[in-house]
Amino acid sequence: AHTKNENKTRQKIKVNTNTIMGCYMCVEQSEAAIIENWGKFSEVAHPGCHCLVPCKTNVAGKVSLRLEEMKTQIDSKSRDNVFLSVSVGVQYQILPQSIEKAFYTLENPRLAINSYIQNAIRGQIPTHDLDDIYSSREEISFAVKK
Repeated sequence: AHTKNENKTRQKIKVNTNTIMGCYMCVEQSEAAIIENWGKFSEVAHPGCHCLVPCKTNVAGKVSLRLEEMKTQIDSKSRDNVFLSVSVGVQYQILPQSIEKAFYTLENPRLAINSYIQNAIRGQIPTHDLDDIYSSREEISFAVKK
């Protein structure tokens, strides 16, 4: 037979076990995780350890906050009708205040960035002669940044 104090201790342990039950996830440095409650956006989890409520909370995905680089080849024609192939390297990064928008807006952001860069470069190269294109790199770069 157990005494009253032993029964109270067992009850406290049982209650405490139920209240701390849950799942944990770790977000790596230079990443952010998208947290959803019942399938709806809830919050952005930043690097560190986070508690998730089972069956309610899930991680919809993670995004990298690192500076990334993408290279592409663009074929175009200069103002003096010379066909040329331009190698372009673009560096991009998700802004911390735009994590939710970056995750939910585009399914393939690299493809969208590539299309934008190609259109911007193709719009600039025909306005320059072949001899001027190399010296106009800053002007073309500025037009792409707009």
